[in-house]
Order: sequence, then C-alpha cells, then structure tokens
Amino acid sequence: MKNLQYFIFALFSIVAFQACDVEEDPFAHIDDVIDDFGDPQFNDTTWNDTTYTSQMIVIEDFTGHRCPNCPRASDLAKNIIAAHPNNVMVVALHNSDNFSKPKLPEFPADFETEAGENLRLAFDLNAFPIGIINRLDFDGNGQRALSIDLWEDKINQLLADAEYMTPRLEIDFMTIYNSENRLLRIFPEVLVKEPITGDVYLAAYVLENGIISPQEDNRANPPIIEDYEHNHLLRAGFEQNDIGTKIFESPLAGAVYKSDSAATADIIIDEGWNADSLEVVVYAYNRETRDLIQASKVALKP
Repeated sequence: MKNLQYFIFALFSIVAFQACDVEEDPFAHIDDVIDDFGDPQFNDTTWNDTTYTSQMIVIEDFTGHRCPNCPRASDLAKNIIAAHPNNVMVVALHNSDNFSKPKLPEFPADFETEAGENLRLAFDLNAFPIGIINRLDFDGNGQRALSIDLWEDKINQLLADAEYMTPRLEIDFMTIYNSENRLLRIFPEVLVKEPITGDVYLAAYVLENGIISPQEDNRANPPIIEDYEHNHLLRAGFEQNDIGTKIFESPLAGAVYKSDSAATADIIIDEGWNADSLEVVVYAYNRETRDLIQASKVALKP
C-alpha cells in the first residue's frame, strides 16, 4: 500500500510539473490572420517588431547610378547617420530622370521605382543629387528640395529644436514575413503624443542594402566603379504605392491606431531582392502639409 501511495504521488508530481512547464503561445492573438498566406505553427514565418522613442529625421536622397555627383550625397548621408544614429535614417530613391535609367552595357540594373518617380514629380525635382528632409518646406516658399550642401545645416537645425524633436507620434510595428511565398505584412500600433491637425497617413518602404552594381563617380579614375555598394535603396513603397492608409483625422493626444485583425499594409517581396538584406521603414505623414511626422525602421529578418 505504501509503495502504491509513493507511485501515485510521483505520478501526480510529474503531471503537475509538466502542466506548469507549458508556456502560452506569445502570438496566439494573431493566429486568426495567418490564413492561406502563412503557417500558424510559425515554421516558415519570421516575426519582428520595433519601436523608436526618439524623433526620426528621414533623408530622402534622390540618386542614380549614372549620376557622377551622387556618390558624394551618399557619403554625406552615411556620415550624418554615423553622427546621429538614433535620429537620422536615409532612403535612396533611384529616380533622377536620365541619371537613373539603365544603359547597356555599363549600367544594366534598373533601380527605378514607381513610388520614387511619383515623389520626384510631386516635389518637382530636376537637379541631382538632391534631397528632401522629412519633406519639410524650411523656407516657406513651397520648395522642399535641398542641395547636398544644405543637408547638415538643416538637420542640425532640427536637432537643436527641442520642440520639433519631441515626438508627436510613437510608431511600434510588427512585421510578419512568410519565407515560402515571400509575403510581408505589417501590423502597426501608433500612439499620438501631441495633438495633430489634419489627416495622418501611414505608409511603408522596403529598402535593400549591400547591392553591388556599377556607379558613376567623378571622383574616381576610371569614373565608373564596377563594384560599388548601394545601400538603403528603395525597392517599393506601399500601400497604394506609397500613398499609404489613413489612420487618424486630426487626432488628440492619447489616440491609438492598432490593427490586430488584418494587416495595415502588405507586399510580395520580389524574388530578385535579397530578403536577408532588406529593411522595412514605416512612416506617418500629414496628408495636407505632406510633412513626415515620424518614422520607424526594422530589418526584415532579425
């Protein structure tokens, strides 16, 4: 009888221990949206999330592989990011009119995007290299394009402005990437920190780093660098080809946008893009003023 009691006690202890050792699925709340495009067991899906608590400044660098002065802009942006890694990011848009067109045999790649071309035309960009910083109209004359000699001064001006550098929005987002069908979906949570007048839209970019492809550079001899490394290169803008999705209408502080039941934005990652080298940038902008309000970035694959 005593041995039976010991056996029952031991069996109960094993069952109890196993029951306590089971962890809840941390992504159970999102299972409903992993339909035909994903695996609810997550064996082919990458989960990632990020948040920036500081105000981000985005340099949109309009460039091209046949633009001989454009590598100077890329180097400048790289130095600015190194000096302010928590506040500055860059997006390289290979839309510089004829400077970005493929030309055989020297420049076979086509890095142009429809989203980049829409922005080039919308902001009337005609001389390159050129940049836009948070899409701001610094001088109030309707011209947002900035020559590269002004980039540092304008960014330092923003960094020194305590009111501007106090974030009005906080963007946290989760990416779901299915490696089998290369579907990327974005589930954001956006918190309003300060009241904003106007409609707020949320849009996204896919960027690629480490692309080796020829680049013209008038500082080099010969002037075509065959193994030039292109970084932060815009591959696509979405939803609605960079227009995005409306998430707020003149929101007050404390307002929250969150989507758990359906992706706010999604895109199929092209087979020609290296998923291991991709970044996802999510940003909010004011539809009326066109200014960027806040941005956040994460690697596609952690």
